[in-house]
Amino acid sequence: ALEGKSAPLDKRKVVLVLSVFAACATTVAFQHRCPLNVLYFATQVITTVGYGDIVPKYDTTRVLAAIMVLFMLVCVAFLITSLMDRATALQDRAVGKALTQSASFREHVHGRPARELIITTVEFAGFVLFGTVFYAIYEACCCSFGQTAVPGCDDSSFDTCLKTGGIVKTWPQAFYFSVITLTTVGFGDFTPLSRLGRA
Repeated sequence: ALEGKSAPLDKRKVVLVLSVFAACATTVAFQHRCPLNVLYFATQVITTVGYGDIVPKYDTTRVLAAIMVLFMLVCVAFLITSLMDRATALQDRAVGKALTQSASFREHVHGRPARELIITTVEFAGFVLFGTVFYAIYEACCCSFGQTAVPGCDDSSFDTCLKTGGIVKTWPQAFYFSVITLTTVGFGDFTPLSRLGRA
């Protein structure tokens, strides 16, 4: 039964989350040789501002940054849920627990979250997988078009595209691009290059 109490936050979990986040942000930001960039980069990720002036430079740090973004989405969602649970608990006590007397309300509040979290996670992972596969295969090497077209580039085949200066997108870059796009962080260091990719 819902008793209007919420479990206290485990300080060890908070420390673990902050440590992982700090390690990831430090790894990415220190490529730029400035300790202040750690906080600056981390703030861009958490707020999903993504100015694009500090971005991961290597495939390994791009994958690390993508994992950090996904990890932080879960952590921020958990924090917001915890705060909402506490607010609901305070409201329940103030109102005299009128709503919590209903069994159907308790089922509505407590019966669905785990199932919904799993479904949402699987759907999101599907979008990331689709984006990764699409951009790694379809835009493996691309000449782009319009303002971003590479002059003299020929993308009739991968080898020709590579030899004529085409823009290459590796699997780690495609994964990073998909995560950064779907989480709306959007640093701007990678963009869709093909007509289909921009559609």
